[in-house]
Amino acid sequence: RAARLVDPQHRWSAGRDILVLTGDLVERGADTKSVLEAALRLTSEAHAAGGAVIQLLGNHEIMTLRGRMKYVNDKDVRSFGGAASRARAFSANGLWGKRLRCLPAVVMVEGDLFVHAGLLAKWANRGLDALNADVRKALLSDSFRAPVLGTEGPLWTRLFSRKYAPGQEDTPCSALRDALRRVGANRMIVGH
Repeated sequence: RAARLVDPQHRWSAGRDILVLTGDLVERGADTKSVLEAALRLTSEAHAAGGAVIQLLGNHEIMTLRGRMKYVNDKDVRSFGGAASRARAFSANGLWGKRLRCLPAVVMVEGDLFVHAGLLAKWANRGLDALNADVRKALLSDSFRAPVLGTEGPLWTRLFSRKYAPGQEDTPCSALRDALRRVGANRMIVGH
């Protein structure tokens, strides 16, 4: 609402604007189910108005798809009707599992690169379409140990965070410039 993308009833009101959701829509409180439902509804409403809502994967979506429950709120579990129902919903054949497994990890919008954690040059070299295909293939085959889903992948890297890489301020800057150059982006927007 603060960005004026939705009206007071939380309906899309931004016309042809584009909203990019940079992941971690799950495991962030008691409302995973309603947040995912709202994202899906807004995607449809934006499309009908000539705009777009683009939902990217984050590391918490990957943990959820793997069945990891470390950050899951008890109310979240109850909103799905219990742990078994929640697990089914995020399984490869479940409503949310199918949808999340097909989301992109990175997207370029008007020269800006959007990604959950960051993009290192080794992944930028693949190209964005190939990178998204690699992520999708790993998720559809439940290959959660695939390098693209690992700690240096676009959903997990901590290189661009001072919190996790103190004293290495020059390293992230040069790595960022290199990745941006390789994909032809002006800047990188991360959600982590």
